[in-house]
Amino acid sequence: MAVLRHLLVPACTLPNKQLIFLSSCTEANILFWLQTSPSASKMRLFAACFMVVVLQLGHAFAQATSAGTHSPAPAPAHAPAPAPAPGPSAYGCYTALNVLEASSQYTTLLSLLDSTDLTSYFDNLNHFITVFAPTNAGIQSTLNGFGTTLAKFAKSTAVTAVLEYHLLPSPVLVTALQNGNSFNTMFTQNAQVQTISVNRTSTYITVEGFFSNANVTSTGTQACGSVVYSLDGLLIPDISLSFASAS
Repeated sequence: MAVLRHLLVPACTLPNKQLIFLSSCTEANILFWLQTSPSASKMRLFAACFMVVVLQLGHAFAQATSAGTHSPAPAPAHAPAPAPAPGPSAYGCYTALNVLEASSQYTTLLSLLDSTDLTSYFDNLNHFITVFAPTNAGIQSTLNGFGTTLAKFAKSTAVTAVLEYHLLPSPVLVTALQNGNSFNTMFTQNAQVQTISVNRTSTYITVEGFFSNANVTSTGTQACGSVVYSLDGLLIPDISLSFASAS
């Protein structure tokens, strides 16, 4: 287009040497130039402006054709959102059971839970509890002290009572485990709720049961409203110790 303008502009020079740009070739200007220009210039002006009109119409037609034949670019497809990482529970939140399952030091406790109907209770997000979880070594050490074996204890009727004795019905933070504090457990004997107490010094926290004590070896793992503490022993409530002599 710039080349054509260069070729046609000289043809549109009026007798008074005024330069006429191609974009000035409107109907009114053409009539004016034809009335005021010499005959030779009239033909050159008409030819030049005619070519401009033809070129402009051709350019407009090309744009219209291009707009009609090119479909708009499709909107970029949205990549599917990555699936959320599966949570430990159906709600992506840790239960007390999840905390126990995450550590190899609680396999004995989990095995004992499986022998009772307490597993689902530990795995319920609606149960905000405190768990004093004895480790594998802690359970074995306590049973050794009572002169019995894990196999004998696991077959006794005392398992459910002992495990309930390690549960508090509400979450208790480590700051509440103060010396002399007592807590109701979830074990009931003869319609009486059995309790445990805390003996705390500057160096350790001991949970005292009826027949045995154990030291807290962690500051507590919080799990969706529940708290899990690790114990180095098994707490034995006020129950028959027949499991110690079970065959």
